Amino acid sequence: MNARKYQRRLCAPALAFVSFSVTSGAWAQVTQPMYRDAGAPAANERPYSKPREGLQMAFSTGLRFPMGDATGAHGDTLAARYSYQLPLVFDIGSKVTRHVHVGGYAGFAWGAEGNADAVEEYCDDDDSDLSNDISCSTRAYKIGLQAQYHLAPAARYNPWAGYGAGVELVSQSLNDSTRRFEERTLSTALTVAKVDLGVDFRSRGGIGLGLYSEASVGRFVHSRTEINGEATYVGKVDDPAWHVWLGAGLRLVLFP
Repeated sequence: MNARKYQRRLCAPALAFVSFSVTSGAWAQVTQPMYRDAGAPAANERPYSKPREGLQMAFSTGLRFPMGDATGAHGDTLAARYSYQLPLVFDIGSKVTRHVHVGGYAGFAWGAEGNADAVEEYCDDDDSDLSNDISCSTRAYKIGLQAQYHLAPAARYNPWAGYGAGVELVSQSLNDSTRRFEERTLSTALTVAKVDLGVDFRSRGGIGLGLYSEASVGRFVHSRTEINGEATYVGKVDDPAWHVWLGAGLRLVLFP
């Protein structure tokens, strides 16, 4: 294994652990004094700003990392297919009470190919002609429903926890312009549990900034493979397995 491959395989889990730990640590630090002082508020205490109800939107981005298995086939891990990805996610919904938010999410993510040896060797355009003859990439699209519980909706720092479920489509593409060869595989997954932890800083101007961490658990149920534009396989995944996308990042909140 060359140095570049080794660095990719080592750095992705390390970055996932660090990102998740930083966000979870911030959540714990904010909630600890809140729980400790919850029973004894000051007599003249006022909320930082009025807790909102009604429309709330958020835009988030960060990094997410693949874990677990794509299927039950030997060696078919999620990381063998897909590398870490950069997600862009839009949330919209309503604060039905000052603590409870319900709504939906839709997102897109872009990333590089996975760490399977055959894929890395094919996608490594290491010739000397200075042109990009081979391109490999992955893309993901997700949509679903979610609910969040906000622990301190009137405070400056508002910790929250969320749960959601939905559908995700992950595309894996390879384009070799020299050989005039193009292959694309689209896999559909059911996301059965999207668990989030976050902390939002609420400004009085109707905008908030925050940190979030997320673990999204799902399994592939359908797959479609095309070679040079023609379908070579369309059908269900015969040996499904559980996988996890673990991510963390920043979010911008409107009407927090």
